[in-house]
Amino acid sequence: MADLSGALVRFELSQLTKISGSLNAVAVSQTIPISGAMVGVSVNQAARMPRTAFRLGLGQALPRKRRFLGSETIGISGDYDVQMVVNGLTFDMCELTDKIVITHGENEAYTCQFVIQKPINPRSLDGVEVDLYQWYGRKMTVNVVHSGGTLRIYHGTITSAQPEFATGKIYLSATDYRQRLIDTLPAQTVRAIGYTSKSAHGEFLKLSDELGRRMETIPASFEFDVYGRGYVNWWLPENPTHTMDNCMIYYRQPTARLAQVGEVVNRVNVELTAQTQRLLQRVLQYNYQVGIDVCNYTRYGQLPDLEEFNQAVSQTGWALWGFDFERVKPSGVYSCPQGRLMHRRDSVSATANSNGAYDRISRVRNLDVVSGRFEMVRRWVQNIGYRYDLTFENAASIARYGVFSDALSYNVPSRENELDGWTADFSPHRDGVKYQIDVMDRLIAPFHTKPHFQKTAFTLAENGDWYADFNQDVDELNKTLEVAYHTARTKIWASHRQNTIDLQVKFMPHLSLKHSHRIDFKHIQTVAKVAHFSHEIDLKNGLSSTSIQYRFFQNGAHDTRFRLPELEQPEFSFPRYSKNLQLGRTELPRGTEVNDGHFGVIYRQATARLYDAIGMRIYAPEIEPASTDSVEFTQAQTHEIGIPNQTTLFKF
Repeated sequence: MADLSGALVRFELSQLTKISGSLNAVAVSQTIPISGAMVGVSVNQAARMPRTAFRLGLGQALPRKRRFLGSETIGISGDYDVQMVVNGLTFDMCELTDKIVITHGENEAYTCQFVIQKPINPRSLDGVEVDLYQWYGRKMTVNVVHSGGTLRIYHGTITSAQPEFATGKIYLSATDYRQRLIDTLPAQTVRAIGYTSKSAHGEFLKLSDELGRRMETIPASFEFDVYGRGYVNWWLPENPTHTMDNCMIYYRQPTARLAQVGEVVNRVNVELTAQTQRLLQRVLQYNYQVGIDVCNYTRYGQLPDLEEFNQAVSQTGWALWGFDFERVKPSGVYSCPQGRLMHRRDSVSATANSNGAYDRISRVRNLDVVSGRFEMVRRWVQNIGYRYDLTFENAASIARYGVFSDALSYNVPSRENELDGWTADFSPHRDGVKYQIDVMDRLIAPFHTKPHFQKTAFTLAENGDWYADFNQDVDELNKTLEVAYHTARTKIWASHRQNTIDLQVKFMPHLSLKHSHRIDFKHIQTVAKVAHFSHEIDLKNGLSSTSIQYRFFQNGAHDTRFRLPELEQPEFSFPRYSKNLQLGRTELPRGTEVNDGHFGVIYRQATARLYDAIGMRIYAPEIEPASTDSVEFTQAQTHEIGIPNQTTLFKF
């Protein structure tokens, strides 16, 4: 039995043996144990395999020695081999050539590129037909097989196949479809990450959009491991999993790059605005005295009644609310200076039927009033704007680089609610005056207390006005403040993490973006977080290596503390006004016209002793502009944002 070792390109036979056909169908005349690089060589006769598996290069690999040296790896004891599984079937490694390259980085898809070598017959004019689409959409896994078991280093879906006709090579690419993985995340997983608000980010149509905006608020990336499991990958390094020393690092162009001055951001100016509608209500108290008694009722002809009061108040733009009025004297005979006077207050009306009998008798009550007190109520809406100018900065960074700023802007609008019910038709007497007659024969209605409107909490101001910020969404404002602060902090941190170290090291199949490494070799000493890596498996030379890019923080001082700012509520001043007013009668000389300066119950002289009742006008003072005009309150705050600083030594 002859022993053939090594790659096919190094076959040595005692006799010249003619070998023909593809690498998948090599046949020799006797059973020959073969070890080394190529597997899947059929013996005695060409092994039959299913048509699909043959076309994909899939089959049962024959036992052979592991081709890669364990001494060139980190984390594996003993030699190892590489296994590729496509659609659940082991791929014939004889079909592969060149390199397998597996790449993964922060916020990037896990990708894999590999090359298939097809046999070329230069004497064939027609060539061999290959279906390039046979690989599309196939699930594939790359494993490292060693004495300790099987370790997965990649899993994804083949997405493209590019032929190179001159060499017979087909370049295939695969991805883990990061976007699809994000879209299949449970909603509660995404909503437990970072910060968001409707005012800051709007409505999310897709879960991936929400994840992206939430990740802008924390110093981390969201990644998927080789099994498709998602996790939050924080930027700050944790306990190192490995120490990368001179024995692990290849001296093949190690590089370090520090962030340029213009790349850092050490000040973020945030403009946070909010709007609300302030509901206000004012109550005016009137003392009403016309000085007309039962003895001179007839002299003035008429007194105002409740409906006239209600109409006169409505003409001012205010609303009649509570009152306590003295009615005209009841019917009877009164002694007056001019003699005994018969007075009738109330009357009775009767309706007779066809037989002359009264079938309906009703009492008509006289609601004229001669004195008392009443109140008028006015409601209005004042637009209030809040503007918070927040500056987040780091003094140590500014001292090192100078000021480099960025800007953010957020607006918290008022909630969309109807306010018509507040300012219109709120009077209890809008459909006619409602009153009661007490035991003292007075006309009364309840005086105003605390206003009620859509479960809004009202506060009594020092000037007597009731007010409430109706549409102010405090919860939304606080959420947006969180977003603003953490977004600014993340921007500043990200710009101070644009410092990288690139190393080529021994093959590290266990490597993950979760890992932090202590770098301790002749040129660089630090602790840094893995931000990107690439496994390169050289199938021709039997070598594997890993290229790693680390990111680390640099600043003038180390500080990771942070404190969410608090928005101070502005102090409002409520203008004072006269709320207790008088209302009496006004007597105009004969022929005098009523003008804007005449108020109260107005009479005009008709004869030497008699007056004509003209009407009733009530003076209502204008509400001061400070209580009606739109107001904007501005507040400025400056806060220090801590930035980590990872001590890093460079040596030459």
